[in-house]
Amino acid sequence: MILCFEFNHSNLNDNSAFFLNFYAQKSELAYGIDKNGYDLRLYVQGDQEELLKFSDDISTKIPHSIFLQSSRVFVSQTLGGKHAKFKNLLSNITPNMVDDFKNGKITVCENGVFSDIAIKSDDGFTNVTQSNFDNLLNFAFKEIIGGKNVIFKDINNEFDMFKFDELSDKFDILTPTNLCNLPKIFIVNQNEQIALASYEKPAVWLKTNAIYRQNHVNSPHFFKVAAARDIFIYALCEKLFANGVSFISMRVKKPLFTAIALENSYIFLNSNAYYDGEISDVINFAEDKNLANFNLASNLALGSKNENRLRIFLSKFKNDEIKIYRKNDDFSVLNFNIPNSFEKLFAKLKNQDGADRLLANYELNFTLPNGKIELASSFFSLFCILGVILGYGSDLEKSGAKLLQNAMDFNGAKGPRLDFKMLDRSEFDVLKFIRSAMSFKLAGVDDRLLCYGCIESFVYFLSDFCDALKDDFGAFDAILQGSLFECKTLANLILKHLRVSTNARFSKELSLEEMF
Repeated sequence: MILCFEFNHSNLNDNSAFFLNFYAQKSELAYGIDKNGYDLRLYVQGDQEELLKFSDDISTKIPHSIFLQSSRVFVSQTLGGKHAKFKNLLSNITPNMVDDFKNGKITVCENGVFSDIAIKSDDGFTNVTQSNFDNLLNFAFKEIIGGKNVIFKDINNEFDMFKFDELSDKFDILTPTNLCNLPKIFIVNQNEQIALASYEKPAVWLKTNAIYRQNHVNSPHFFKVAAARDIFIYALCEKLFANGVSFISMRVKKPLFTAIALENSYIFLNSNAYYDGEISDVINFAEDKNLANFNLASNLALGSKNENRLRIFLSKFKNDEIKIYRKNDDFSVLNFNIPNSFEKLFAKLKNQDGADRLLANYELNFTLPNGKIELASSFFSLFCILGVILGYGSDLEKSGAKLLQNAMDFNGAKGPRLDFKMLDRSEFDVLKFIRSAMSFKLAGVDDRLLCYGCIESFVYFLSDFCDALKDDFGAFDAILQGSLFECKTLANLILKHLRVSTNARFSKELSLEEMF
């Protein structure tokens, strides 16, 4: 009897193939592996009892990949595939390593790699090994329990960890010492749980629950959460958990690999470490003007034969790019003219009919901000400016982030329609957008409703804009990129509305954005 285990991934790396090959080889059954692009098949031959045992083994021992999209098992008439070597050099923990640890053994990963963690002390960084594991574990545990920070380094990042202080927001990531602690603070759906427990261990934005908010009125409503990736950090979390610590805070030098759990899929930020080497050179084609690279990326993402493609790159850190890419050139189809100070913004607004009354009424009820505006040319910059005007704080970027989180915090189905319009054929009307939002604020619209309406209106605008580009340039295909899509409300809405008439999608293989 021959069984075929078939997997479809959204990534071309060899990680899943490595583990399938490892355990098929270990079983001593006849087998073959066929890897063709995103599709992976393992053929195994044996009697019914052998195949049942093998199925049970791989279901519990092979780590689940966040990039897995679908799988099935069926009876095959032939033993397809071949024996091949697959590369995996990561130190990420696997079910086998966790089982050994719980049984009192510290073992290496199936790929022969141990921890890639180094710990900083007075003598500099010390790499974690099997021989010094316990000593370094006790050192890190005592430091954190004692209220101190411990600085770590791995192959991708440098970070420090310390006990979670519910009154502080001076950290980037929250790590549960055990995933069973999550309900103490968060509302977690199944897709988010799968992401946190996956082999790749991405960071995920989680929403705080009603009880936590009631007891911590001034706390953020969302935290970025990541589980332990390395066996040493896993062991440290277990030791802290056994001593009553539920969460530890982490500050990172570079942003972590992040998964955004959409309604029916995941999209990713900072995922370079998990991409196949042949693809990684085009991940950052946001800065690469080489059209050949874009065509490669588009073909990977869309599989289309249309020559004209639309790229919608919306960033929280760089200039937005909404461009048409043709066979021999590319050109922008949307630009911004953002005033460089609030004084200039309000001066321009005051010159519009009726806007002087709006500004006077707004100033009677709220505070009009002042000062410089030094931001990229992007829609996120407009959300930052609006966030300050709406009173979410004086820090532009934090106010923009608050606006996005308010939108994600809204549980309704529809918001007010803000004015997202073009001033002319290629320039967005910044003033009309700001003016409409201020009018709704004056009318007493709830902040979460208003922010959701802002994002929803933005999506309707992009949908109409893409329709016009399709008519004018024949751009039926659109690739979506950029860190602004980390806002899952935006990402879900844009997939819902842009797909109606445009072949718009996130790339299967390209990261939304690499942020360093």
